[in-house]
Amino acid sequence: MRDPTQLRFRQYLCIILRNKYNQQQMGVRNSRELETLALVLDKLLDGDAVGGMDVLSQRFKAIEHVLNAGSWNTASHLELIEMDEGLASLEERQLLQRREMLMHKLEEARKKSANRG
Repeated sequence: MRDPTQLRFRQYLCIILRNKYNQQQMGVRNSRELETLALVLDKLLDGDAVGGMDVLSQRFKAIEHVLNAGSWNTASHLELIEMDEGLASLEERQLLQRREMLMHKLEEARKKSANRG
């Protein structure tokens, strides 16, 4: 059983690392990687190995998407971590994600059409 007073990995990330390194020093990629690892480690501490594997598999898919399509904008929507979402509700974020995916598909279709002509 985990000690409830124990500093968790996500807390450590937010309290220690994000105060020690600014966003420019940390970079988006490292920030997302640390957020993913912290979430997985916390899930493992809670005995949720399946949840941890789910987070890791979605990160794997996101990286694969970037390698195939080259876009972190759409790949980030595959991940299960939340990054500084601000005041937007879950429904608003999901709507924006769907819109961005549709815009990406439209752009890909335009490129294919232009290559044919």
